[in-house]
Amino acid sequence: MPVIDVISPDGASRAATQLLFIGSRFAFPDLVLRGLGGEFAGLVVSRLEDFSLENELDMPRLQLAVIEDGHADILRDRYDALRERLGGAPVALAYRDAAVARAMFEQQQSSGRYEGLMFVPLKAPVAGFVSMLQIALTGEFVVPTELVRSGPQAPTEGAASPPRRPEHAVKAALTQRELQVLGLVSEGRRNKTIACELGVSEHTVKLHVHHIISKIGVNNRTQAAQWFHANRPPGGFGRGDP
Repeated sequence: MPVIDVISPDGASRAATQLLFIGSRFAFPDLVLRGLGGEFAGLVVSRLEDFSLENELDMPRLQLAVIEDGHADILRDRYDALRERLGGAPVALAYRDAAVARAMFEQQQSSGRYEGLMFVPLKAPVAGFVSMLQIALTGEFVVPTELVRSGPQAPTEGAASPPRRPEHAVKAALTQRELQVLGLVSEGRRNKTIACELGVSEHTVKLHVHHIISKIGVNNRTQAAQWFHANRPPGGFGRGDP
C-alpha cells in the first residue's frame, strides 16, 4: 500500500467523501489542502506523492482525484486504466505547461478522448485554485481561459452582436449549468440574484460567467446576453435552459 498523507482538518472521518491529490508537496502544499478541506464539512483531503497504476488504493468514496502534470504520461497513455484504478472517480490535471493541457483539451473536444478530464492551472492564485476545485467537486466541468483562447480574436467592445453558431456547437462549448447561468444573465439578473436562485455562492456564479465569456469569445456580459439570444434555438437548449 502506498503512503497517503491525510491533510484534512481534525475530526474528519476516513469514511467521509475523499479528495485525493497525487503529486509533490511543492505542487500541493499542506496549507492549501488543509484550507480546501475546511471549505467542505466532512471532506477528507489526502495527498499521495508516489503513484503508479499498480498501487492499491482503498478509497471507496473518492469524489475527485487531482493529478500533478508530472504524471501526465499516465493520463495521456492510460487514462481509462487510471480511472478504473481510481474507482471511476473524476480526474483533474493540475498543470504548469498550458501547451500540454491545451493539447489534451483539444483532443477531448475533437475526438472524445479523456472523457470527464478537468484542468486546473497550478500557477493560479490560491483563491482561484481552491474555487476551481470547489466547482469541480460539485460535478461541473472546469476549463481555464488559456485553454480555449487559441482561436480568432474576440470582437471589440463596439462591434456588432457576436456571430451565430450552430446549436450543437453551443452545447459542445458550454455545460448545462453554464447555459442556465447564461440564460439568467440574458434576463438581466445580477450575480447575487442568480446565486440565490441556483443555491450556489456568488463567487461560483462569477466563475461561471468568466468561463462563459471566454468560451463563446465575447468581451462582457452584455455581449454574452446578445450571443445567447442570437444562438438560442426555437425549442431552447434543453435541460440547461432556465
